[in-house]
Amino acid sequence: MAAQGSSGAGGPLLRVADMLQDLAQDSSSETFFKKSFSSDSPDLSPSAQNFKPGLKIQDLPTAFEETYSELNVALSQSGHTWTGLTQQLCATLTTADKLTPTSQLHLGQLSQELKKLEKIVERGQEAVVRLQLAMGQPKDEARVS
Repeated sequence: MAAQGSSGAGGPLLRVADMLQDLAQDSSSETFFKKSFSSDSPDLSPSAQNFKPGLKIQDLPTAFEETYSELNVALSQSGHTWTGLTQQLCATLTTADKLTPTSQLHLGQLSQELKKLEKIVERGQEAVVRLQLAMGQPKDEARVS
C-alpha cells in the first residue's frame, strides 16, 4: 500500500487530491479532449463513451450535476462506487476546463461578427431612408423600424 501523501498512477487512491494531481499530470486527458471534442463533431468519440455514452458539449453541466448527485449518494453508503464517480466528475471538470478558453475565443469572434453585421444593417437602413427621401416621401414615412 502506498504511503500517505504519495501520489502516482495505478496505486490505491488515498486522497482525492492525489487523483486530481494524477489527472493534471496525465497527458492522456489532452488526447481525450482532442478526440472527444474536436470542432468537427460535438459528440464524444467511441473510445471516450465509457465516460457518458452520447455526451455532447452542451450536456456537460447536466452530466456534472448528475454525477455529483450520484457521488453524494455513494459517499453516504458503504462501498467503492464513489471512486468511479469521482473519476467521472473529474473528467467532466477537466473537459469543461479545456473548453472554457475555446468557448471564450469563439464568443469573442462571434461578437466581432455581430458588430460587423450591425454596421451593415445600419448602413442598409440609412440607404433605404435616403432612397425614400429622394423619391419624395416625407421623412416620417421614410423611417425604417
